[in-house]
Amino acid sequence: MDLVGSLRSLMLPVEFISENLPSKGQVYEIGSGHGSLAAQLAKLVPDRKVVALDKHLQRIEKASEIFNLSNLKFCYGDALKFSYDKMDGIVMSDFLHHLSFELQISLIQVLSTKIKKGGVMIIKEIDKDDGVRTVLSRIWDLVLYPRDKISYRTKGDWVELMEAFGFSVKSTRQVPWFPGSTFVFKCVKLN
Repeated sequence: MDLVGSLRSLMLPVEFISENLPSKGQVYEIGSGHGSLAAQLAKLVPDRKVVALDKHLQRIEKASEIFNLSNLKFCYGDALKFSYDKMDGIVMSDFLHHLSFELQISLIQVLSTKIKKGGVMIIKEIDKDDGVRTVLSRIWDLVLYPRDKISYRTKGDWVELMEAFGFSVKSTRQVPWFPGSTFVFKCVKLN
């Protein structure tokens, strides 16, 4: 695991994410990167089928070699163009802010049509109004992803957006000791 993967594992509330996802059915991790979260979700609940999607072929190939689980599948593709099956759950962790505001909306719109009623979407994202935590998160994004244009939203913007696409939303700060913005949104599809 490289520096990015190590930092992500420190700030991810893996047990919280796993406990709030369906324990059966198909769950996608979109923007899975090095695959460690997807692998942990598959290991923690063997009845859950996890599909890890990322647009970086080398990461997908390496993750496929490292994490060999019968209920875990790695897929290469663009999140906006991928042909999704119906799903019971979705996880996106520190992924959406790497898309423009318009692409964030487009992706949420696509996913809202693919997730089943009662399905759960977990989003771990930066809150634009989280003070020094936002500043520290921005510094890490600049260091780790210097070419990416970053598009942070406020916690309220995320709630409003998800509710507009038919989700009930609860947000909590997870990993409070981590010096960055660590909000998790549990979004349940209502219709």
